[in-house]
Amino acid sequence: MPDFMINEGVFVFPSGWEDRSVTAVTFPVGDPTPSATITVTRESSRDPKQTLGSYVSLQLATLAKTCGGFQLIRHIPTQLSGVTAVLAEVTWTTPEKLEVRQVIVTTFIQPQYVVITATATADRFSEFENVFYSIINSFRAKRPHG
Repeated sequence: MPDFMINEGVFVFPSGWEDRSVTAVTFPVGDPTPSATITVTRESSRDPKQTLGSYVSLQLATLAKTCGGFQLIRHIPTQLSGVTAVLAEVTWTTPEKLEVRQVIVTTFIQPQYVVITATATADRFSEFENVFYSIINSFRAKRPHG
């Protein structure tokens, strides 16, 4: 794994380590129960034959099995920072009986899948929808040096 950067600095890991980090950003500042969240997760590709489409389909199937009341609103190809991506919009019910709505954008940036998930309760999603898309569309992938 090359140098691993976070906002506060850089780590140097020996070979054999893998980035499975999760980044979560919430709104509003300091609220113990945020109104909106953006989460970025990373997962290395395990199967060289797996496509972005098959990865997303597997992830959505897992959500459908594990999230009560899961509904797929839309599932479309898109671009993220000039890279092929898939956008899915879903709703589901939390164990606390809150209905949430999510925009999930997944892409592959060598060597891993990057998943950006924007979440709000379904009744407040429209308040954040434009902000979510603005934040997601502001993403700029780092390009390898070479």
